[in-house]
Amino acid sequence: MSAPPANANASIASRLGAPLATARLRFAGSGLQQFLSWWGGELASLLPASWRALFAQGRARVLYVPSGDGLELRMEEGDRIATVATLAREPELDPAAGSGQIAASQVEARLGPSRAERPRWLLLPAGQVLRRRITLPATATDRLRAVVAHELDRQTPFRADQVSYDCRVLAVDATSKMAQVELLVLPKDRLDAALAALGPLAVGLSGVDALDAQGVPLRCNLLPAERRRVSDHRRLWLRQTPAPR
Repeated sequence: MSAPPANANASIASRLGAPLATARLRFAGSGLQQFLSWWGGELASLLPASWRALFAQGRARVLYVPSGDGLELRMEEGDRIATVATLAREPELDPAAGSGQIAASQVEARLGPSRAERPRWLLLPAGQVLRRRITLPATATDRLRAVVAHELDRQTPFRADQVSYDCRVLAVDATSKMAQVELLVLPKDRLDAALAALGPLAVGLSGVDALDAQGVPLRCNLLPAERRRVSDHRRLWLRQTPAPR
């Protein structure tokens, strides 16, 4: 069976994005999430090392990190991030056109076939994303993005149409029925400049994340849903699942 066209995947992602985001936001910070996180950790400790490594690979990302005139290629697996290579930009045929770009062939050669299907993310330097913590009624988490969109002009110097943003529930107080929410904002001109600097590699991105002040990924996605590549994790799983003995 042939794979669905890229535009079909984008359409599916666009239609499912809002319901999935709502479900994710309601789950975040809940007692159920905390219990499942603890329980999952306990169960994972009972698995053979090969299976624990497999689950970590299923969450792996290829990270594009701007670095001076080049690009660092990093691999994230679980909580570990390692630099695979530092790639130099290819020179422009016309020097007046500006700096060159990183060729996709450079990336694929460094990754190798075993990592080829892993999702690609652009990881922006610390300080690129504006972060705000706000308190909202817990009932607002059902429609959090819409509520936050109306808060943007009060919480930031931008309008909703000037930025790409993400938001997440940090905690919900069952007594006060209030939720602590983090708003993450990236001006669209900054996003467009970062994608333009990435060149052809920007087409295959699953998301745009950023580092915090300690150099740890924020684990947000500031790439608009319609521009995200939908990754098929089933093929990655089937190829890497240990064979039965």
